[in-house]
Amino acid sequence: MGPPLLSGVAMRLLLIVGDNELSEIVVESVSHAVKTIELSSGAKIRLEIMRDNEVVYPTIKINGLSPIVITKPPNIVEIVKILRAHVEISELLRGKGPGGVRSHGVSGSLAEMSP
Repeated sequence: MGPPLLSGVAMRLLLIVGDNELSEIVVESVSHAVKTIELSSGAKIRLEIMRDNEVVYPTIKINGLSPIVITKPPNIVEIVKILRAHVEISELLRGKGPGGVRSHGVSGSLAEMSP
């Protein structure tokens, strides 16, 4: 599962869902994935769920980046991988590699991100 991530990473996760079965599955899967990441890494993830009855396919927006549209029930492992990658990227952008050591390059950190 990779090295433990640094604690204190803040991430905003906006989940836009409709009133359908796919949306309910996505809400449950994403909620479990968020708890998994928070417990395993110490990262702080603010999950906001916006309900819109006109939404057909749920959408995830992480830290205001381009939305990810979900067209089929997601695999929770894939959601965890996506969130872990965003946490690690946030750490790299803050100038710290995984494990709390300031990184002078990204090559070592990128190698640690691979499964």
